[in-house]
Amino acid sequence: PEKTVHLAIVDPGVGTERRLIAARSKKYFFVGPDNGIFSLVWNHEKPEEIVSLDNPEYWLENISSTFHGRDIMAPVAAYISKGVELSKFGESYTPVGKLPWSPVIIEHGKIRGEIIYIDRFGNLVTSIRVQDIPEDNFPDKVVIRIGKWIIRGISRTYGDASPGSLIALIGSYGYLEIAVTGGSAQEKTGLSWDEPVEVSLL
Repeated sequence: PEKTVHLAIVDPGVGTERRLIAARSKKYFFVGPDNGIFSLVWNHEKPEEIVSLDNPEYWLENISSTFHGRDIMAPVAAYISKGVELSKFGESYTPVGKLPWSPVIIEHGKIRGEIIYIDRFGNLVTSIRVQDIPEDNFPDKVVIRIGKWIIRGISRTYGDASPGSLIALIGSYGYLEIAVTGGSAQEKTGLSWDEPVEVSLL
Protein backbone atom coordinates (compact mmCIF):
# COMPACT_ATOMS: atom_id res chain seq x y z
CA PRO A 1 0.00 0.00 0.00
CA GLU A 2 1.03 3.61 -0.42
CA LYS A 3 2.99 5.08 2.51
CA THR A 4 4.41 1.64 3.34
CA VAL A 5 7.80 1.79 5.07
CA HIS A 6 10.19 -0.78 3.56
CA LEU A 7 13.02 -1.76 5.91
CA ALA A 8 15.86 -3.66 4.19
CA ILE A 9 18.58 -5.15 6.38
CA VAL A 10 21.07 -6.94 4.16
CA ASP A 11 24.09 -5.30 5.68
CA PRO A 12 27.39 -7.20 5.44
CA GLY A 13 29.21 -3.90 5.99
CA VAL A 14 27.67 -3.34 9.44
CA GLY A 15 30.09 -1.53 11.74
CA THR A 16 32.13 -0.06 8.87
CA GLU A 17 32.07 3.45 7.40
CA ARG A 18 29.13 2.68 5.12
CA ARG A 19 26.17 5.03 5.65
CA LEU A 20 22.60 4.25 6.61
CA ILE A 21 19.82 6.03 4.74
CA ALA A 22 16.12 6.77 4.75
CA ALA A 23 14.38 7.67 1.49
CA ARG A 24 10.96 8.78 0.28
CA SER A 25 9.53 8.20 -3.18
CA LYS A 26 6.15 9.39 -4.41
CA LYS A 27 4.45 6.34 -2.86
CA TYR A 28 6.76 4.68 -0.34
CA PHE A 29 9.47 5.03 2.29
CA PHE A 30 12.72 3.04 2.45
CA VAL A 31 15.25 2.49 5.23
CA GLY A 32 18.49 0.55 4.86
CA PRO A 33 22.25 0.65 4.28
CA ASP A 34 23.77 2.55 1.37
CA ASN A 35 25.30 -0.57 -0.17
CA GLY A 36 23.30 -0.85 -3.39
CA ILE A 37 20.40 -2.77 -1.89
CA PHE A 38 17.94 -0.24 -3.33
CA SER A 39 19.50 -0.11 -6.82
CA LEU A 40 16.66 -1.95 -8.54
CA VAL A 41 14.05 -0.08 -6.49
CA TRP A 42 15.38 3.28 -7.69
CA ASN A 43 14.86 2.18 -11.30
CA HIS A 44 11.10 2.05 -10.66
CA GLU A 45 10.53 4.29 -7.62
CA LYS A 46 12.57 7.45 -8.03
CA PRO A 47 13.48 8.85 -4.59
CA GLU A 48 12.26 12.37 -3.94
CA GLU A 49 14.21 12.72 -0.69
CA ILE A 50 17.14 10.81 0.82
CA VAL A 51 18.80 11.48 4.17
CA SER A 52 21.68 9.94 6.08
CA LEU A 53 20.74 8.51 9.48
CA ASP A 54 22.95 10.75 11.63
CA ASN A 55 20.69 11.78 14.52
CA PRO A 56 21.10 9.40 17.51
CA GLU A 57 17.96 10.86 19.08
CA TYR A 58 16.02 8.35 16.96
CA TRP A 59 18.24 5.32 17.69
CA LEU A 60 18.21 2.89 20.59
CA GLU A 61 20.26 4.02 23.56
CA ASN A 62 22.90 1.29 23.35
CA ILE A 63 24.27 0.70 19.84
CA SER A 64 25.86 -2.63 18.95
CA SER A 65 28.67 -2.60 16.39
CA THR A 66 27.14 -5.64 14.66
CA PHE A 67 23.36 -5.06 14.74
CA HIS A 68 22.50 -1.67 13.28
CA GLY A 69 19.35 -3.16 11.79
CA ARG A 70 17.91 -3.52 15.28
CA ASP A 71 19.53 -0.52 16.95
CA ILE A 72 19.29 2.19 14.26
CA MET A 73 17.32 1.23 11.15
CA ALA A 74 14.32 -0.44 12.81
CA PRO A 75 13.70 2.46 15.23
CA VAL A 76 13.94 4.97 12.36
CA ALA A 77 11.46 2.93 10.30
CA ALA A 78 9.09 2.94 13.28
CA TYR A 79 9.37 6.71 13.65
CA ILE A 80 8.65 7.17 9.93
CA SER A 81 5.51 5.06 10.33
CA LYS A 82 4.44 7.51 13.06
CA GLY A 83 4.80 10.46 10.69
CA VAL A 84 8.24 11.84 11.63
CA GLU A 85 9.72 13.76 8.70
CA LEU A 86 12.90 12.44 7.10
CA SER A 87 14.75 15.70 7.74
CA LYS A 88 14.67 14.90 11.46
CA PHE A 89 16.94 11.88 11.00
CA GLY A 90 19.88 13.59 9.30
CA GLU A 91 21.21 15.67 6.43
CA SER A 92 20.28 15.31 2.76
CA TYR A 93 22.41 12.60 1.18
CA THR A 94 23.34 11.27 -2.26
CA PRO A 95 23.75 7.46 -2.22
CA VAL A 96 27.03 6.02 -3.45
CA GLY A 97 26.22 2.31 -3.19
CA LYS A 98 24.99 0.86 -6.47
CA LEU A 99 24.71 -2.67 -7.81
CA PRO A 100 25.45 -3.12 -11.55
CA TRP A 101 21.88 -3.58 -12.77
CA SER A 102 21.01 -1.93 -16.04
CA PRO A 103 17.57 -0.35 -16.42
CA VAL A 104 15.02 -2.07 -18.62
CA ILE A 105 14.94 -0.50 -22.10
CA ILE A 106 11.69 -0.44 -24.08
CA GLU A 107 11.97 0.77 -27.68
CA HIS A 108 11.20 -0.22 -31.27
CA GLY A 109 8.91 -3.08 -30.27
CA LYS A 110 11.47 -4.71 -28.00
CA ILE A 111 11.98 -4.93 -24.25
CA ARG A 112 15.57 -5.45 -23.11
CA GLY A 113 16.59 -6.53 -19.63
CA GLU A 114 18.91 -9.01 -17.97
CA ILE A 115 19.04 -11.86 -15.48
CA ILE A 116 19.21 -10.37 -11.99
CA TYR A 117 18.66 -13.41 -9.79
CA ILE A 118 18.75 -17.21 -9.86
CA ASP A 119 16.58 -18.92 -7.27
CA ARG A 120 17.29 -22.25 -5.56
CA PHE A 121 15.29 -24.11 -8.22
CA GLY A 122 17.47 -22.74 -11.02
CA ASN A 123 14.85 -20.33 -12.35
CA LEU A 124 16.37 -17.31 -14.11
CA VAL A 125 14.65 -14.17 -12.83
CA THR A 126 14.94 -11.18 -15.17
CA SER A 127 14.64 -7.44 -14.58
CA ILE A 128 11.57 -7.26 -16.86
CA ARG A 129 8.32 -6.73 -14.95
CA VAL A 130 4.88 -7.87 -16.01
CA GLN A 131 3.82 -4.21 -16.39
CA ASP A 132 6.64 -3.67 -18.91
CA ILE A 133 4.80 -5.99 -21.33
CA PRO A 134 1.78 -4.40 -23.06
CA GLU A 135 -1.53 -6.09 -22.26
CA ASP A 136 -2.26 -6.49 -25.99
CA ASN A 137 0.83 -8.71 -26.32
CA PHE A 138 0.34 -10.78 -23.17
CA PRO A 139 0.70 -13.75 -23.07
CA ASP A 140 1.02 -15.09 -26.64
CA LYS A 141 2.26 -12.22 -28.81
CA VAL A 142 5.84 -12.19 -27.55
CA VAL A 143 9.09 -13.94 -28.39
CA ILE A 144 11.76 -14.16 -25.69
CA ARG A 145 15.43 -14.49 -26.66
CA ILE A 146 18.06 -15.35 -24.08
CA GLY A 147 21.47 -16.65 -25.11
CA LYS A 148 20.91 -19.07 -28.00
CA TRP A 149 17.42 -19.90 -26.74
CA ILE A 150 14.09 -18.70 -28.16
CA ILE A 151 10.80 -19.00 -26.24
CA ARG A 152 7.46 -18.19 -27.85
CA GLY A 153 4.77 -16.89 -25.54
CA ILE A 154 4.49 -16.68 -21.77
CA SER A 155 3.20 -19.66 -19.81
CA ARG A 156 0.75 -19.36 -16.93
CA THR A 157 2.36 -21.94 -14.62
CA TYR A 158 5.53 -24.03 -14.37
CA GLY A 159 3.58 -27.12 -15.43
CA ASP A 160 2.07 -25.72 -18.63
CA ALA A 161 4.62 -27.48 -20.86
CA SER A 162 6.00 -31.00 -21.10
CA PRO A 163 8.83 -32.00 -18.71
CA GLY A 164 12.19 -30.56 -19.68
CA SER A 165 10.70 -27.70 -21.72
CA LEU A 166 12.21 -24.23 -21.42
CA ILE A 167 9.43 -21.74 -20.68
CA ALA A 168 8.90 -18.12 -19.72
CA LEU A 169 6.39 -17.07 -17.08
CA ILE A 170 5.67 -14.31 -14.60
CA GLY A 171 6.93 -15.27 -11.14
CA SER A 172 5.31 -14.57 -7.79
CA TYR A 173 7.06 -11.18 -7.49
CA GLY A 174 5.84 -9.98 -10.89
CA TYR A 175 9.07 -10.44 -12.87
CA LEU A 176 9.58 -12.41 -16.07
CA GLU A 177 11.31 -15.72 -15.31
CA ILE A 178 12.91 -18.35 -17.50
CA ALA A 179 12.25 -21.84 -16.13
CA VAL A 180 12.31 -25.52 -17.05
CA THR A 181 9.30 -27.70 -16.38
CA GLY A 182 10.47 -30.14 -13.72
CA GLY A 183 14.08 -28.98 -13.95
CA SER A 184 16.61 -26.15 -13.70
CA ALA A 185 16.84 -23.43 -16.34
CA GLN A 186 20.32 -22.56 -15.13
CA GLU A 187 21.54 -26.12 -15.70
CA LYS A 188 19.76 -26.47 -19.05
CA THR A 189 21.01 -23.20 -20.52
CA GLY A 190 24.27 -22.64 -18.68
CA LEU A 191 23.30 -18.97 -18.31
CA SER A 192 23.94 -16.82 -15.26
CA TRP A 193 23.76 -13.28 -13.88
CA ASP A 194 23.78 -10.28 -16.24
CA GLU A 195 22.84 -12.35 -19.31
CA PRO A 196 20.84 -10.09 -21.68
CA VAL A 197 17.16 -10.91 -22.22
CA GLU A 198 15.12 -9.56 -25.12
CA VAL A 199 11.34 -9.68 -25.50
CA SER A 200 10.06 -8.96 -29.01
CA LEU A 201 6.48 -7.70 -29.25
CA LEU A 202 4.55 -9.26 -32.14
